[in-house]
Amino acid sequence: MLGLKVKSKYGVVIIGLVSVLAILIGVNIWLYYNSIPVTNNTKAFNVTLSDWTARWWKWAFSFSGYYNNPLLDPNGTSVMKFQPPNQPVFFLSGAYNSVGNRTVTIPADKGILFPVLNGEISFLDLPNATNQADLKKALDSDIGTATYIGAELDGKEIQFQRIHAPLFDINYAKDNILSTNKSGPTQAVSDGYWIYLEPNSIPVGEHILHIKGEQPFYRSEVTYKVNIQAESNGTTMLTELKK
Repeated sequence: MLGLKVKSKYGVVIIGLVSVLAILIGVNIWLYYNSIPVTNNTKAFNVTLSDWTARWWKWAFSFSGYYNNPLLDPNGTSVMKFQPPNQPVFFLSGAYNSVGNRTVTIPADKGILFPVLNGEISFLDLPNATNQADLKKALDSDIGTATYIGAELDGKEIQFQRIHAPLFDINYAKDNILSTNKSGPTQAVSDGYWIYLEPNSIPVGEHILHIKGEQPFYRSEVTYKVNIQAESNGTTMLTELKK
C-alpha cells in the first residue's frame, strides 16, 4: 500500500533498484558458470570424456523422425531402445526444450553420461565459417547464456563439469530432432555441462535423477526413475526392449 502513496519518482527508484539487482544477479550467474574449468582429458574406458560427448552428439542426431529421438522421449522407451550396441557407457538425454519424466534400467557395471545443458554447432549451421575457431566462437556465445544448471541424485546435488569437444565428424540424419534441412555429413564442435557417473557408483536399486538446464529461451528438465541392476549380461536390455 505504501507504494501507491509515494510519489512516482520513488517508484522509478524502486524499479531501478530492482533492475540493478536483477542485472547483478545475472552477471554473477554468468561469471560462475563461465568460470568452470573445461575438462577434456579425463577418461572413461580409455576414451576421453571429450570424445564421449562427441559420440553422444552423433547418437542424438542419428535418428530420423521427430518423435523417435531420445531427446523427446515421453517415458524412457526410446532412451532404452536406441542405446548404442555393445557400449560400456549408457547415454541419457535431457528434454529438448521441454520437461519430461522417464524410467530406465541401467546395468551397474556401465558408466552413465548425460548433459545438463549442452550445445553443438557445425559448418552446416555456419556455412561462412572457415575453421574450428569460427564455430567455437559462435558456440561460446550460446553456452555462456546459461541461467541455471543443476542435477540431483536422490535429492543430493551432483557435481557437473564443462566439457568441450573439438572438431569431430558427424552425419545428421534426415528429419532429425531439429526438423530442418540440416542433414548429411559435416564437422562440428560441442560444448556444455556434463555429468559422468562411474560404473558401480550407484547402488543397485531404484533411484531418482533430476536434471535441469535453462537459458533465456530454452529449458531442458527431466526426472528419471533409474533402476540399477546388478548384471550387464544382455538379459536386462532385452527384457526392457520387449516391454
